[in-house]
Amino acid sequence: MPRARLDVLPPSARARLLARFGPAADAWCDALPDRLAALADRWELEPLAAGGGSTSRVLRCRRREDGGAVWLKLTPDPRIAAEEAEALAAWGRTPSVVRLLAADPGAGALLLDGVAPGVPVHGQAWEPEQLATLLRRLRECGPAERPYEGSAVRPLAHRVGFLYDLALRRAGGPGPARGRDPAPQGPRAGPGAGRLRARDPARPR
Repeated sequence: MPRARLDVLPPSARARLLARFGPAADAWCDALPDRLAALADRWELEPLAAGGGSTSRVLRCRRREDGGAVWLKLTPDPRIAAEEAEALAAWGRTPSVVRLLAADPGAGALLLDGVAPGVPVHGQAWEPEQLATLLRRLRECGPAERPYEGSAVRPLAHRVGFLYDLALRRAGGPGPARGRDPAPQGPRAGPGAGRLRARDPARPR
């Protein structure tokens, strides 16, 4: 049986991205093989396996230089990549979060260090003490002041509004109010808002 191409999205993965980002994601899905080839060449990666959720395509890779395990995360939305890169950089001082090795937000690409055993957050048996420690570390290692100049992280109200819009769209409602940015002058969410996803790897300690 021929091996499935890692640079071609299966129908179920494409459908999830289209449901999340709309018809504009179709062209991104079509261009994925060229985008992946360019990034693999630039960062000297050999893709081994692919997966992902509703916002990204995630590939387990091996570095050609030393054989080390890394993860390449690709999203159709450069803003999401910029927010996640900023959050991971801010969280770099905690051992509970995967290390950001490189980022190209314009290409929607993040290169993440290998995590052993690499179990997603939702697949771990969390004890209350472990969860409290993780949340405290994420909170403590953020920037000293928010909002701050040049931050890619949008206001918390934007995230809340988006979740309501997405729920309406999935329920067959009117869909998102495009271009809406509720309370643009409101408090920023900080690097943790919506950036640690249930399918992301983490280290419970």
